[in-house]
Amino acid sequence: MDQQEKTVWHWIARGVLGLTALVGVSAVLGFSYQQFSERRDVVAYPAPGQLYDVGNVRLHMRCDGEGSQTVVLLSGMGNPVSSFGPLSRALQSDARLCAYDRDGLGWSEESGRQRDAGVAADQLARLLDVAGIEGRVMLVGHSYGGLVARVLTHKYSARVSGLVLLDSSHEDMAERFPPVAQAEFHDLLEGFQLAALLNRFGVPRILGLFKPAIDGLEGKDFQTSLAHLNAVSHMVGTGEEAKGWARSADAARLARAQGFGDLPLDVFVAGDWPEAMLPSWLAMQRELASLSSHSRFHLVEGANHPQIGMDARYVPRVAAAIRARLVELQ
Repeated sequence: MDQQEKTVWHWIARGVLGLTALVGVSAVLGFSYQQFSERRDVVAYPAPGQLYDVGNVRLHMRCDGEGSQTVVLLSGMGNPVSSFGPLSRALQSDARLCAYDRDGLGWSEESGRQRDAGVAADQLARLLDVAGIEGRVMLVGHSYGGLVARVLTHKYSARVSGLVLLDSSHEDMAERFPPVAQAEFHDLLEGFQLAALLNRFGVPRILGLFKPAIDGLEGKDFQTSLAHLNAVSHMVGTGEEAKGWARSADAARLARAQGFGDLPLDVFVAGDWPEAMLPSWLAMQRELASLSSHSRFHLVEGANHPQIGMDARYVPRVAAAIRARLVELQ
């Protein structure tokens, strides 16, 4: 090797070492920034509700409003209880509104156990008992929360007075979306499982990667929800839910096979889905509406998936439908 080649390799080696050092320093700085930010968020956003022991974990639930009827809000995969702030406030004068964090999410504790919609349904049923919420409740579920709500309705039908689905996940979406969207859905599930690792080094926090998941929220609702999405523990819980998707889908298929008779059912569908996906999504949502002979189907033009339950432009329409069902059930 002549002197010129030695010089080239010398600079390549120095470049590799420099890049490695830069990555290492960035990782340390990101980790430190994440630790500092999480400690700050714990102080800035204390739990608004209470922790209830449901046997193998303590779950956080907040109840607001008054009334003879209770509405229980179930958030989507990855979203904490604070994502339901606008809808909860819109209905506080009509009923008692209870929103909770599933195992490992938000302010709830982490059980370290396997998660899926069946497990979540059992835990919520116990939570209602432990919290002293008697009688039948109306379930309002967004996205994955809608799938959990359907499984709970199937398993504990005597506890449910009505069901409202906000762009609910469908158990067959992984197979019935167009091929490109199927791949994106699997990438999403894998991304949720990767998110906890990224959060450890502050990557989503620095880049604002999770902001689209709470599109429509504003002010404290937005800041609180984003703080949870950027937390390591919250994304560990979300990743566990993503791992259990196949089991959750199977549980929802059992619920669909039985149907819900004449249970009051409202199905809200976001109209702002990609053009290639919208036909199959509408078909799946209409199938959900057919689960009850007493259902109403609402297509919300202009709303995207998170906005349908979070955005001030669309929340009044959802609140009005829930309010009408509450009057009907009196």
